[in-house]
Amino acid sequence: MIKRGRDCKACASYLSPRWDCGGCGGTGLAPKPWLAERETRCAQANEFLHVVASCGRKFFASSDGKRVDRLEVDHRGRVWFLNECRARPREPVYTHHRGRWRHFSHGGTLKRLVEALRDFVTKGAKLPLGILGPWPDWICGNGDLWGYGADMEKVRQAAADLGLTRGEAS
Repeated sequence: MIKRGRDCKACASYLSPRWDCGGCGGTGLAPKPWLAERETRCAQANEFLHVVASCGRKFFASSDGKRVDRLEVDHRGRVWFLNECRARPREPVYTHHRGRWRHFSHGGTLKRLVEALRDFVTKGAKLPLGILGPWPDWICGNGDLWGYGADMEKVRQAAADLGLTRGEAS
């Protein structure tokens, strides 16, 4: 059989004379139309993490305030959390793993928030209603589980503005 096309140098897949490599750009990765949507939602989630890191107790911010934790989407569409607060930053945390996350330096409440942001990035699912409070007195005495005070309203408003929650911020 005579090949009339050529092989992609990056992914070694056969290319007909009319086709290019599907836009792999030499990386060997075929483009996926849903990947652009996930990257857009990931950018929205990262903007939200910047808001959380800039006010209140500054969760997701490093101790010097120069770095902020962030989410990234790999070429397979999986979401990774880059924990910038650690002594050795940029150790990715695989967010699709159940149970304890290796290299995650925050508590369970923030882990649940990152899981909700992961679901937003991958599926477009909005954040659960109670994840940003206000919380009832039986959970915490003053209804402020994060200890953000008045800044919690800024966080809720940012989530609503970025389209992360179902309705308007209350």
